[in-house]
Amino acid sequence: MEKEILFWSAMVYTVLLCATMIGFGWLFLHRPPKDINSLYGYRTSMSMKNRRTWLFAHQYAGKIWFYSGIISFVVSVPLLLFTRKVNCFETLTTILLFVLMVPVIGVILPTERALRKRFDRFGNPKE
Repeated sequence: MEKEILFWSAMVYTVLLCATMIGFGWLFLHRPPKDINSLYGYRTSMSMKNRRTWLFAHQYAGKIWFYSGIISFVVSVPLLLFTRKVNCFETLTTILLFVLMVPVIGVILPTERALRKRFDRFGNPKE
């Protein structure tokens, strides 16, 4: 019974996390926040320099989240289903949930790198 609860909890967390990445990824790609704000969106000092950096950062981060969410879902759900009866299921689910958090937090490094490659420190496009 306890293992069944753990399985369904892990499944719900996995699906919610993947759906969140897919949803925000799609939203950032197709409908990024119109105005630079401090409440919603991909908010870093570089992304908030001007409208161009703001839109670029949302496009870039949105693409990473969208595709990471799809890949994570396609890999994670079958993995949970196939390892459901394994003795070390608790350990596997813990590792899986930490691995799923990598693209959520890890989007920052590649997005900031892309921003700095495309724009100077003032937010002007590089030639």
